[in-house]
Amino acid sequence: MEKKSLKYKRVTYSYKEGLNFYIGDESLEFNVHIDVLSNKRVLSVNNEVIAQESGLKTLKRKSNYSFNVGGHLYEAELFIESFISGRLRCTLIKDDVHFATALFSASKWEVSQKGARRVLKESIAGALIGGVIGFLIVTIFNI
Repeated sequence: MEKKSLKYKRVTYSYKEGLNFYIGDESLEFNVHIDVLSNKRVLSVNNEVIAQESGLKTLKRKSNYSFNVGGHLYEAELFIESFISGRLRCTLIKDDVHFATALFSASKWEVSQKGARRVLKESIAGALIGGVIGFLIVTIFNI
């Protein structure tokens, strides 16, 4: 990864690669990877895995991880601000001082990738298709 400044943070998301938070400086490369399908979380520092979580543990809103690198105590916090809108915040603390915070919002990501007009069209089409399918099911099965 190319570092343009001493301190950097970046968030990437794709359906194939999952959600990735990258935070670092000249001596640290911190990465949190969240798998889209299994919600498995993998934390790595300088390309070395330091923690993994999967299963029911990943359904909690707040996860804290502590680790030592180069004589410094780091604490990482992964906080789900909203399950409905998909807002996540990853905070890294170095020696009890805030280092960096990276934010991800699924709704803003979708609009930034597709454009507001396309998201609106897909939402209206989805609502219409859902309404037609619901009407047909109720009509056919006489519910």
